[in-house]
Amino acid sequence: MARRKSLRSRPSHFWTVIATAFAVLALGVGIAGAAGTSSLKSKLLTVSQLPSGWAVNNSAIPPTTSSCYSNPLWKVPVLTRASVDFDQGGSLPALIEQAGTYRSGKAAFEAITKRLNNCRRFKESSGSVTVKGSIGPLSFAKHGQESRAYLAQLTVKGEHFSQAFVVTREGNVVLAVALSDFPPLDLTSLAHFTTLATARFAPAAVATVAPTAPSTTTARLAPPPTTTAPPAPPPTTAPPAPPPTTSPPASCHPTTASGNCYEPGELCSNADHGVTGLAGNGETITCEDNNGWRWEPT
Repeated sequence: MARRKSLRSRPSHFWTVIATAFAVLALGVGIAGAAGTSSLKSKLLTVSQLPSGWAVNNSAIPPTTSSCYSNPLWKVPVLTRASVDFDQGGSLPALIEQAGTYRSGKAAFEAITKRLNNCRRFKESSGSVTVKGSIGPLSFAKHGQESRAYLAQLTVKGEHFSQAFVVTREGNVVLAVALSDFPPLDLTSLAHFTTLATARFAPAAVATVAPTAPSTTTARLAPPPTTTAPPAPPPTTAPPAPPPTTSPPASCHPTTASGNCYEPGELCSNADHGVTGLAGNGETITCEDNNGWRWEPT
């Protein structure tokens, strides 16, 4: 906690540097796009949907797409696009949402995630700021019709930061929701923000009820019975059989913030350096520094 307090006491130009660093994913709120951008922007997250303390970041930071990591949604032909940035107190954590419409959302999603899957290390410059980092897949719950999650570790001016983001698709709309902060990241909050963002683009379910046709026949009353039969005794039922006892399967450990299993090759957090665990496939894995800290089979 003392570490974060010290960083937050840095002069304002330090936070400008940090904001510029995270502009490698954020396009900025004041973008100029094709017709229909305002309609798309109206479906983005708003401050009223976020917990107390979040505010819109209206700083004008020039976007960049020079590395395999930055602004992945804008590297494929896009019809309309929009984005919004939030932060807390003008510093970290930072939340970014991007949305783009495409002629084929499925084809765009595949092209975007293919680029990210092939991206391992990157170096990006925005103005006088240089950002270096590594990126890898992140085990995460599914959102929308299809989704992929990634975790990036970044170094800016000697400081280390993390950014996790989810790329998800609803129809011909592709979204990216990113959370940036000092490690460790709050992935539970990222999952919540992604759920909120995706729901605003999900097609509304319309339930149709078939009308009931009027009856063309009239029921006749049966004559009253002449005798009364005694009530039948209650049926006797055998007690339900106890559930079969089975040995619980071996569980994976450690798990992601969302409770999912790690798999070999995925990035591991700073807290797991040197830790040995069990992958989802039952294979023993260890958090080792292999071109970045990753879960490696042992």
